[in-house]
Amino acid sequence: MADEDSPALRHALATLARQVKEEGAELILIFSSWPDDLAEPSRRALMPLVDLLLFEPRPGRAVALNTAVHAALTDVIAIVGVHSHIAGSWLPALLTPLWQDPELAGVGGPVETVFPGGEVPRWYRPLSQDPVASFLLPVHHMGPVAREYASPAPGALAAVPLGSNCAWRREWLLRFPFDESLPDGSSVGAEAGDGEDVLLGHRVLEAGGRIAYAPRAVVYRPTPASEIGEGSALAWSQVRGQKYARVMDAMGEGSTAPTDRLKAQSTSPWRSRLRKKTTREYAAHVSSFAEGTALGRSGD
Repeated sequence: MADEDSPALRHALATLARQVKEEGAELILIFSSWPDDLAEPSRRALMPLVDLLLFEPRPGRAVALNTAVHAALTDVIAIVGVHSHIAGSWLPALLTPLWQDPELAGVGGPVETVFPGGEVPRWYRPLSQDPVASFLLPVHHMGPVAREYASPAPGALAAVPLGSNCAWRREWLLRFPFDESLPDGSSVGAEAGDGEDVLLGHRVLEAGGRIAYAPRAVVYRPTPASEIGEGSALAWSQVRGQKYARVMDAMGEGSTAPTDRLKAQSTSPWRSRLRKKTTREYAAHVSSFAEGTALGRSGD
């Protein structure tokens, strides 16, 4: 899925085209909310790189993904962020577990963040290694060993594949379509998503579906310096907190009564983490995330 043409998009499509051809698959590119705005030169350049070029006029990443799922002809559908750097063996590494185990519902792979200058800022390192970071930036790590994702504990979110690096059997995507009722996220970037991938993963696990983790199916997500600047990252962190709360509400795990919201804010795990961290900037971001969850639960 894409929202604009770019050199990064064309490079990703060229890389994908080679892998798709070797796997005997098809490559679908869908533009979200761009029914007529893609310039003709871009259309001519992109069409030879894909098997199918789609345009979804309705906003929202979940809407575009559902449209692509219904247009696909294959039994397995792989999804990757088109502005990511894709490893040369990404597709076979992602699909192999599904071919080896016909009972698997899906597979996820690592999403590695590439920071400006190649080094994580000192104050940002705790966030880059913390599960909270998966709601601040598209980061996903499950270690170097193949394994299966565990079912979430009641009232909690467990690690599940990110929408920028996953593959699913089509029957599961039709059974649990991406939730289009979540906010469309257009103000904070299409690649970030709005938790529709998290919600899908949890619904599959709760229904008894098994999801494998493929550590060699890596994609790299370049991070602009603006996203880890102090003001920008604080704002982003609060947005991710709101999305976290909305996903929990969609799962039936959110609190809605005002007294419950106050209690949740005062006893949240992010508050307890604040007492354990010494880095001022890190504490500010965790606090911003916690404030976002309160806003998300209040419906603001």
